[in-house]
Amino acid sequence: MLQNRILFVLLIPLALFSQRFGVTEVNSEEPQESILPVALSEQDQVQQVTLELPIDDSTFTVGPSDKFSISIEVGETITFTGIVTPGGSLLIPKVGNIELFGKTLFEAKALIRNRIQENYRQSRVTVDLIGIREFSVPVTGAVSEPGFYVSTPVMRVSTLVTMANHNPLADLGKVRITDKMGTIITVDVSKFFSEGDMKNNPTLNDGDQIHVPHSNITRSVVVIRGAVEDAGYRSILAAETLSSLISRQVKFQKDADLENVKVIRSGANGPQFITVTPSEYDSFLLTGGDEIEFLFEQPINVLGFVAAPGSYQFIPGYTSSDYLHLAGGLLPAGATKGVKVIRKNGDVLRGRDVIIQRGDIIEVRRSTINILVGEISILQFASTLGTLILAYSAIN
Repeated sequence: MLQNRILFVLLIPLALFSQRFGVTEVNSEEPQESILPVALSEQDQVQQVTLELPIDDSTFTVGPSDKFSISIEVGETITFTGIVTPGGSLLIPKVGNIELFGKTLFEAKALIRNRIQENYRQSRVTVDLIGIREFSVPVTGAVSEPGFYVSTPVMRVSTLVTMANHNPLADLGKVRITDKMGTIITVDVSKFFSEGDMKNNPTLNDGDQIHVPHSNITRSVVVIRGAVEDAGYRSILAAETLSSLISRQVKFQKDADLENVKVIRSGANGPQFITVTPSEYDSFLLTGGDEIEFLFEQPINVLGFVAAPGSYQFIPGYTSSDYLHLAGGLLPAGATKGVKVIRKNGDVLRGRDVIIQRGDIIEVRRSTINILVGEISILQFASTLGTLILAYSAIN
């Protein structure tokens, strides 16, 4: 009886587990294949590009490596990223290749939407440009660092010319841009630098080449010297004034004097020496070969019997007495009432309360007593005088 009960207990689990023998499990949660294209593996983040203005769909042309974000709504919604291939097409899974090279952004968006809606009717398609391609542009000519530079379709000529470090003899008024078809356009980039003229500073495209020509040495080059940073030769523009050259090309030292600029100009009868005042900067036209001398600010010179004679910076409102203090004061041999101030025009003033002007010379003469007796003391003078009197008396 006990044996029957034990056998019954063992048969119950066997009967229960035997119901699964030979049965293949089916995963009822296996995802069904979507009718929509799968997301591409490229990252979906929007590329960060510095822009002047939002991109104009009607002028921006699509090229290799431009990146699109595409959203399709038809029952379900999926957003994926597509990148234009080196051949200029965009591959959309389950839709096919769409030729986009050379199309405007407006045309490219319309083509993508139409092709997708041909396969998925009643779908809602959204297309956005989220990444801009990069390409190499050669910069040659009058630049210190010629070579290839990375550009984008929104980068302008002036940026690459500056990156290539155009030299002082560069003719920025005749920068040449050659496109991939060999067409050449000439732009005056100097107008952008001086006036902000964007028409002479176009954006770049794939296959463009930039050449910065050298200026003509005899017709379009001047030399600057004096109180400036990096003195030397500079390229000038057609009908350029001194004011324009200063704004484009000249950096002054802190002690430059702009009141009188000297220009040496070659002529049929020999060199001309021209003084240009600030009121004439806007009207004075430069010519090739001009030598422009920017003078240093004229200091105040303190001479004569002072502790530290030399040149001192002009300080408005200072008197001759103030400059004598700057020069360490009078020496014992200096005349307290013999201070002379000599102006640039030759006028002579006297006194310690004269208001000093730029370029004045302050002179302290030797005192009369010092001229007569020199450096000897009163005791020495009395002793010498007594000796002379005694000698004279002895002779007589």
